[in-house]
Amino acid sequence: MTPIIHQTISEHLQLLVSAGLLQVDHAGPDLDYSFESGLLYESAYGSLVRQDRRALHRAVGEALEDLFPERQQELAPLLAEHFYHAGDDRRALLYFIMAGNLAIQRYANAEAVRHFTNGLALAKRLFRRGGEYELEGPVRTLGDLYRKRGQALWWSGRYGQALENYREMEKAARERGDLEMELACLMDLANLYSAPNTQFDATKGEELALQAQQLARKLNNPEAEAKILWVLLMNNFFSNQPRKAMEYGEQSIELARKHHLNEQVALSLNDMAKYVYTPQMKFDVALTALSEAQAIWRQLDSKPRISDSLLTEAIIHLNLGDFSRAMQLVEEGIQIGQSIGSLWHLAFGWVIQGDIYLELGEYELALKTLDEAYRTSEISGFTAGQTIAFGLLSVLYGRLGALPQAMAYGHYAVKTAENAATFWLTQALGSLALLYVKLGALENAQAAIERAHLYNPEHFLGFYTNYIPMAECELLLARQEYPQVLSTVDEILAAPEAKNARGILPYFLYYRGKALQGLGRLEEACISLDEACNLAQAISVRHPQWLALSSIADIYTRLGQSEVAENYRRTAREVIDFICSHAGTIELRSQFLEQQEVKQVLVF
Repeated sequence: MTPIIHQTISEHLQLLVSAGLLQVDHAGPDLDYSFESGLLYESAYGSLVRQDRRALHRAVGEALEDLFPERQQELAPLLAEHFYHAGDDRRALLYFIMAGNLAIQRYANAEAVRHFTNGLALAKRLFRRGGEYELEGPVRTLGDLYRKRGQALWWSGRYGQALENYREMEKAARERGDLEMELACLMDLANLYSAPNTQFDATKGEELALQAQQLARKLNNPEAEAKILWVLLMNNFFSNQPRKAMEYGEQSIELARKHHLNEQVALSLNDMAKYVYTPQMKFDVALTALSEAQAIWRQLDSKPRISDSLLTEAIIHLNLGDFSRAMQLVEEGIQIGQSIGSLWHLAFGWVIQGDIYLELGEYELALKTLDEAYRTSEISGFTAGQTIAFGLLSVLYGRLGALPQAMAYGHYAVKTAENAATFWLTQALGSLALLYVKLGALENAQAAIERAHLYNPEHFLGFYTNYIPMAECELLLARQEYPQVLSTVDEILAAPEAKNARGILPYFLYYRGKALQGLGRLEEACISLDEACNLAQAISVRHPQWLALSSIADIYTRLGQSEVAENYRRTAREVIDFICSHAGTIELRSQFLEQQEVKQVLVF
C-alpha cells in the first residue's frame, strides 16, 4: 500500500470515528476498527449490492492471502467465509477443509462439525457442476468430508447425528457408484453400532462389518479389512462373546503387521489388552501389548489414543493392587483428556479414579469423583460410564450403610445398562445382588445372580467385573452354605493368573476365611483371614481389611484369647476410624457407624 493511499484511508477512518460510526481499539500493535453497533454494521453491509459485496469479500480474502501467506491455516476460518461470500466455491471449500482439520487437531469438535458441514455443501455443489473434483490436502473426496464430520460428531458425543451423517454418506456413495466411499461408510457405521454408546446394536454392527469385509476383499484393501476385524473384536466383546473377540483381534493384528499398518497394529493391541487380556487376568501380556501400542501413539502424537491407553493401563494396575501407579496413570490420562476437551476420556478416567478411591476407603473423594463421572458420561453419551458409575455408587453407599441411596443407584445401574449398555448389565446386577444380600433379601439376590448368568455365563475378576462372584460368595455365606463357598473361592483362586489379581484377592480370602469359620475350622480360618488382612493392609484396601480383622478378633474371643482378640479389634477400629473420617457428610458417617457389624467392633 502506497503512503498516499494509507493516509487517505486513515483520514476516512478517523472521520467515521469522529462521527460515532466506528470505534478504534488501541490494545494491539495495529489499530483495530469496528462498528459502534451491530445495527450499523448490518445497515452498511445491507446497502451494498450483491455484486459489490462479493467483490469486497474477494478483495479482503485475497488481501489476507497476500499479506499473511504464512498464517493461512490460522486464518482459514476467516478466509473460508470471505471466499464463500465472494462466490469462489473452490477456494472457500479448501479453506473450510483447512479450518475443519485445524479444529480437529485442537479437538474443537463443534467447530470442526460446522466447517465440514459447510465444506460438504460446497463440495456437493461443485460435484454437480462438473463431475469429480479432487480436493487438495488431507481430505480428497466427498466421502472423506463425511468421515471427518462423523469423527467430530462422534468425539463430541453426538452419536445420533453421527449416524445420520453416515446414512447420508451411504446414500451418496450408492448414487455415485463409489465403492471405496461405500466401504468407508460401512466400516464407520459398523464401528458406531459396535462401540458402547447410545446407538449400540451388536447385531447391526456385526452385519455391517461382515458386509464391509467382503467389499474390502473385493477391492483388495487389507488396511480396511484389518480395521474391520478390529471392529468385530469390539462388537463381540460388548456382546459377551470373548473368545470370538480374541480371534478377531488376533487376525487384525496379524494382518496389520503383515502390511506394516502401524496405527492399526497399535489400535488392535490396545483393545486386545483392554477387552481380552485384562479380563482374562493375563496382565503381563496386556502390559506388553500396551507398551508397544503407546510407543506408536506417542510417535504419532495421537492424544486421544494415548489417553485411552494410559487409562487402560491404570485398570491393569488397579487389578494388580498397585493403586499408586494406577492413580498416576489415571491423572495423566485425565490431564490429556482435559487438554483436548474430550468428555469421553474425562468420564472414563473419573470412573476408574472413583473406583480407586472406593477401594482405598476414601469415600468422600469417591463420591465426588463418581458423581462427576456419571454427569460427564451423560453429557457425552458414554452410557457405559454412566452404568459403571451408578454401580460403583451403589456399592459405596451400601458399604456406608446408606441403603436407600444404594438401592436407588443399583436400580439406576441396571436400568441404564438395559437401555444402552447391555454388556455391563451383569456387573450392574452384581452390584444390586450385593445390596440385596446386605438387606437380607436373599431371593432377590439369587434372582439377580441367575439373570446375570443367563445373560453372560463367563465372569472374570477385574475392574468392576468381580461383583457377581463376590455376590455369589456373600449369598452362600448368608445361607450358611459354607462348603459351596469354599468350592467357589477355591475354583477362583486355582486359576494360575488369580495370584496376580492382588487388588481383588483380599475379598475372596476373606470369604474363604468366613466359610472355614462357619465350619468350625478355626485355625485354617485364621490363616486365610490373616492372609486377607496382610494383603489388604499392604495395598490399602480397607473394606475387606476391617471385616477380616473383626472376624479374627471374634475367633480369638471364642478361643478365650481375649488379649490377642483385642489387638485385632483395635486395628479394626483404626481402619474404621479412617473410613469414618473419609466418609463425607455427618449423615453418612452416622449411617456407617450405625451398622451392626461396625457397632460390634466399636462397643465390644
